[in-house]
Amino acid sequence: MANKHSQPSFQKLVDQYVSDMKNYGHLKPGTIKNYNTWLIAIDKWNNGDSVKWIEKALKAKNIIKDIEKSFNKLNSSKPVGKSETDYLSSYKSFAKWLIGYYHANIWLSLDTQTDLNFCRLIAENALFCSYDVAQEVKKGTMGGENNEGNIYYSWYNCRYQRKKNGQTKGTTVIGSNVIYDDNTMAQVAIKNAVKLSLPHLKCVDFKDYMACHIWDKTCYDSRFHTSVFNLVLVPKAIAGLTDFNDAVKEMLQYESARRFGVYPEGTNKPKEPKNFKRIAVWRQQNEHDKAHFSSRKFKELK
Repeated sequence: MANKHSQPSFQKLVDQYVSDMKNYGHLKPGTIKNYNTWLIAIDKWNNGDSVKWIEKALKAKNIIKDIEKSFNKLNSSKPVGKSETDYLSSYKSFAKWLIGYYHANIWLSLDTQTDLNFCRLIAENALFCSYDVAQEVKKGTMGGENNEGNIYYSWYNCRYQRKKNGQTKGTTVIGSNVIYDDNTMAQVAIKNAVKLSLPHLKCVDFKDYMACHIWDKTCYDSRFHTSVFNLVLVPKAIAGLTDFNDAVKEMLQYESARRFGVYPEGTNKPKEPKNFKRIAVWRQQNEHDKAHFSSRKFKELK
């Protein structure tokens, strides 16, 4: 495991967890303070070394059972006013999230060489929409429900956005004609765009690939949920890197901005990552090279 100096503080982890759960709609606003208090209690119980039980859980044959055993020890020091069932539920939820966080951000990203290897792995396997097809989507000559075109390159003309917890797929956002989606319409958008971009793959169903949004949380914005510049197809076996590895995310954002010349409103203008020039092979090498020679300026889409 990475040394202590490479680990985020426990408070930072708790803040990130609470933020993620809040954004995904899993925490009600009135309970956020309680979760923060409860999770900090875990740190005190572990004498300020809160990753020990995570290591034990990862080594265990049955992670949840190991978590329950740890909970039984912790239960005696619980704050007043919360039932044991709620405590155990909170404990399990945080455990699953934290195990995933560490697995992706700490245990896998041990050094810059590891990050570079992951970036190369994604670059060699990911599939983007081509620049030419993206321009047709923008004009409205390609795409579903997109006859007029839109500046956001949205395959479905800004008709869909990702649902959060408590929202139902297929229902309409109040006061608009936007429809809640899971990831289905984003999947359809990028798969169709890739088939048009690479005709030799038009008969491939891409069932072993996953549509990944390049910019975090933009799936909750109808302008960008099905934007072909904001989506990339990645083999399912390695798709998690696009969510949890910062180096991979920075690489994809910069590469997308190079290829299409745009990036979403509210996000930072992509900067060239430190090891970007060391990524020697791209699956769509021609598109990568064309972006280099075009010297496009990056424009924020407002």
